[in-house]
Amino acid sequence: DLKGKRFEFVDKLSLSGYLYPLTYLKTASIDPSAYFGSTVFAGDHHGLLKLLQNKSVDAIASTALAFKYLEPSQLRIVAKTGHVPYGAYVAASHLPPAFVRRVREVLLRLCPENQITRHAITHGKLNYNTFVYFDDSQYDYVRYVVQAAGTQLF
Repeated sequence: DLKGKRFEFVDKLSLSGYLYPLTYLKTASIDPSAYFGSTVFAGDHHGLLKLLQNKSVDAIASTALAFKYLEPSQLRIVAKTGHVPYGAYVAASHLPPAFVRRVREVLLRLCPENQITRHAITHGKLNYNTFVYFDDSQYDYVRYVVQAAGTQLF
């Protein structure tokens, strides 16, 4: 039971570290500021994990990818939210459609197993499997979460 415990989120604009968990809690009629003893923001997933490891907080909301840095004995997953899509690569609306299609084609053909390609795209900071084309409607649930959380992104 986490009632009255110290709970940590990532950042108020983090989908996996705040907005999805907040919507999950609200759906369960839980107001984090009233339910938990304290709620704070770490600023990033790495800092969040350190606070959990150091027992400075009792529970956290983070991306599942962050948990690969902890030993299974260090945590117990108590809930999961819906799928959080990775960041999108987008083009400005003023760019010629042919140019946008060409960039999309190049990204879709990149081979993630090639370390040079991986580093060129991510600067060594992002682990990805491949690029996929997403229709804008696949972000409808993200829009719902943002609205349900009562957050303005822009």
